[in-house]
Amino acid sequence: MNINKAIRKQRKSYIRFLLSMCFVFFALPLAIIFYGKTDAFYLGYLAAIEALVAAAVYLRAGQERLEFNYNMGHIRVKRGIPGRTESINCNKIMYVDVEPASEKVKGFQEFGMILVSKTKFRNKKLKAVDKEILDRYKAVSGLIGKHAEDSPGEELYYLVINSGGLRKYQLLDTVFKSCVKAEYSENAIEKIKFYRKSLNS
Repeated sequence: MNINKAIRKQRKSYIRFLLSMCFVFFALPLAIIFYGKTDAFYLGYLAAIEALVAAAVYLRAGQERLEFNYNMGHIRVKRGIPGRTESINCNKIMYVDVEPASEKVKGFQEFGMILVSKTKFRNKKLKAVDKEILDRYKAVSGLIGKHAEDSPGEELYYLVINSGGLRKYQLLDTVFKSCVKAEYSENAIEKIKFYRKSLNS
């Protein structure tokens, strides 16, 4: 199946989820009023269910949201909730990798993306590369050594993107076309090839 078609199906599935949650959220209070069950027990039970519904919608919205566009050497990304814009300076990206996940979306394997940058590019969510990242992504160790020789005393930063479901395939392809100076892991290259091949299926 073409991944772009699967992305549209993912979007439709999300909309169905929202509609069903909205129905439950508004139908339950109406049912309580209709049957006259307005004592403290039922109202407390209703409040707990409404809170769970709201939490489920909030979490799902955070997992689904991933918007991005390329302009003038920068990729601007909105993800999660509240979805503040994060600017990625393509000339500063040094390394791109993906981390395959166990779950699948519409038959396609999910994954997380990691971008390693020379600067924080006005992004408060960027973190300095630490031991955890070095343990998970061995290739970053080599980058740090090379960067230390070229720019002594300067730190590297990383950004992990997990939200968006299959839209990360599109984002990864956009990063590959835009961040031409970056190194890409074998896993990242395979995902890009798989995405482009799927467009012709």
